[in-house]
Amino acid sequence: MWLAPLILALASGPWVAVVGVLCDGARHDTRAAGFFVAEDLVVTALHAVTGSEPDDVPRSVTVVTADRRRYRVTRVEAIDTARDAALLRVPCRCASWLRPAPGASRGERLVVAGSPLRLDRGPLSVELTGPRIDELGDLRYRVDRALRGRSGSPALDAEGRYVGFVTTTHELVPADVISRLLGRLSPVSLREAHLAVVRSPQGRLDFARSAYRRGDMQRAKGLLLDAVAVEPRLADAHNLLGVLLRREGRTEEAIAHYELAIRYRPSYGPAFRNLGLLQADLAVGR
Repeated sequence: MWLAPLILALASGPWVAVVGVLCDGARHDTRAAGFFVAEDLVVTALHAVTGSEPDDVPRSVTVVTADRRRYRVTRVEAIDTARDAALLRVPCRCASWLRPAPGASRGERLVVAGSPLRLDRGPLSVELTGPRIDELGDLRYRVDRALRGRSGSPALDAEGRYVGFVTTTHELVPADVISRLLGRLSPVSLREAHLAVVRSPQGRLDFARSAYRRGDMQRAKGLLLDAVAVEPRLADAHNLLGVLLRREGRTEEAIAHYELAIRYRPSYGPAFRNLGLLQADLAVGR
């Protein structure tokens, strides 16, 4: 019930720190959210500013503030490919930048902000259902609602402080990832950021998801195989490989990848479900 009062309270304060992020790629553009974490520094999801395909090098990134003004990003100050985070320098000032929350608790209610560029993705009230240590040893926060279409959005507590932000996993990366970015600035160009993502296992997984959504299954499979060759513990990649291999009728290989997904992430529901459905079909001779 506190969502509406919080939004009203933030309307003239920290809420104005939430921005839209527009990446103009050579072939596609992407629209995401971000938020000020210092006077002229914006955090967003890294995949939102590096193009939607391996060869789609971004030409520019623009930040759109709450008052609809547009500012071309002047520099990428730091990136974290494993945690899908980017810190952008913008040629404007925000006096009401967001501050980090001191922590987060299971059952806590949060508001996941929308983007000025995505009016169909307004603020969303969620409950933090618990932390998760992923297969690479990084902390993520799970919530009780889907977060698709909200990449880069901050998740705010009742005091308007950010607990984390939304990444490609549709979970929350915790606030301390941003603290580490702020503590080790290492500027790169948009092209360098793009190439870093192209080379990274997580980036290849993200590009594979884009190819899968476009219906380019062979491209998706190739990228997934590249990703697990570099980082075998990527459960999401193994699960999607299982889906693609099953489509090809290669059931034994599909089962092997579902089992790898479960081995590396024992609580991974989609892999359990996909494996169970495949085994049930085999049992009845489908």
